[in-house]
Amino acid sequence: GDSDSLPFRGGAVSIPDPPKAGGDDRRDRLRRPHGEVLELGDGKCIRTLAGHGEEITSAVFSPDGGRLLTASKDGTAKTWSAESGDLLQTFEGHAGGVRFASFSPDGALVATASYDLTAKVWDSESGACLRTLTGHENMVHSAVFSPGASQVLTASRDATAKLWSTDSGECLHTFASHCEVDMLAAFSPAGDQVVVASDYRTATLWSTETGECFLTLNDHSASLKYASFSPSGDQVLTASRDGTVRLWCARTGALLHTLSGHMAMVNSAAFSPDGAMLLTASNDGKAKIWSALTGEWLRTLTGHVARVNSAVFAPFVPQVRAAEECLRSTARSRAARCKRAQLGARSTAPTWHTVVSS
Repeated sequence: GDSDSLPFRGGAVSIPDPPKAGGDDRRDRLRRPHGEVLELGDGKCIRTLAGHGEEITSAVFSPDGGRLLTASKDGTAKTWSAESGDLLQTFEGHAGGVRFASFSPDGALVATASYDLTAKVWDSESGACLRTLTGHENMVHSAVFSPGASQVLTASRDATAKLWSTDSGECLHTFASHCEVDMLAAFSPAGDQVVVASDYRTATLWSTETGECFLTLNDHSASLKYASFSPSGDQVLTASRDGTVRLWCARTGALLHTLSGHMAMVNSAAFSPDGAMLLTASNDGKAKIWSALTGEWLRTLTGHVARVNSAVFAPFVPQVRAAEECLRSTARSRAARCKRAQLGARSTAPTWHTVVSS
């Protein structure tokens, strides 16, 4: 179901303290009534981002790292100061929950995807809705900007991805798949191609100019959860319910590497900003770092008490952020916590924080 891909549950984004020696860290985490942001070194509380009324469905940093953008089933998206934790803006206007939210490359715009079958474009500073993108026939899973922010790409449960003009709201192309659900669509760095990951075990590459599919990546044994381009645009990364991640040549479709090591389905896969490393997140409760050149496993990030739904490299700094859904059976939790991993030499032990919904 849709909850399989939700990065967060709850109405706050925060960071808990690290495990205490001799203590039951899992029990301590689940007992906390709300999220707290703490430094790993001494457990000092930094900030708590609380304000959403229902589950948080996505959370991303702004391109400059100065803001955090959250989306929630309460029908809103919010921006927060990454430095102080202050609420900066609330984006209200959807008739249903907000499934996904993203910044434009310059941080000036926000795109939201909703259960109300629409996507919206907003001014990130004023919170004004600039455009409503209407045309999907089912919930919209994701909405992302092209590199120049002139276009918005959406993916929907109606088995299509659509390319829209940011200025006019006109639908420029519809990329139709052969399955029930398109999970995610992403632009290439140049903006001339898009990749669509679907429940049909395939990823398809399309031209944004012609709207034609020119390449199909098909080697997974189960449906896909995620797909993305490398920073150079010459490779595509796919993550699957079959427990593997595959690296492909974006020009020929040749399979370059198969990353095997997770014990459950892989929910996301991302390139480092320089394209040298890969980061994967899995239902086995682990995130893993790999070499993009060789496909070799480099490091496992452990400590989560449940599945890890997403992990990404933060902009401009050698960190990763991961998210997991907590095992606690609370119906309406309002806390979520973030996890970061400090990346240095392979021999250096990483410093990491945990994202928990409790």
